[in-house]
Amino acid sequence: MNFNDLKIFTSIFETQSLNKSAKSLGYAQSNITERLKIIKSTFNSSFFVRSYNGVKPTPQGKEMYKFAIDTLNRLEKLQEDFHQEKNNILTSELLLNYAMNQENMLNIETD
Repeated sequence: MNFNDLKIFTSIFETQSLNKSAKSLGYAQSNITERLKIIKSTFNSSFFVRSYNGVKPTPQGKEMYKFAIDTLNRLEKLQEDFHQEKNNILTSELLLNYAMNQENMLNIETD
């Protein structure tokens, strides 16, 4: 299971439909079904009851949804925090890149 599986799971939970989730996420329904099977086997639990009207979450499904939302929110915050740190570039890196991109301003052998 990976973070994308959690996104798939939350989409299924929110739309209560494998087909709607597949369309909104840009996957084939068979891919969504397969990922759901992997999640199910990973936790050895059934998260949805299928019917002609779509899917309904089980109590375990509701608990898993809370976990998935919390995890995805934490991931998003962590990515934002790391993105902010990424903006700090050392001046020496900038100078080295500048020198290397100029017409042979930097000679590895002599410099």
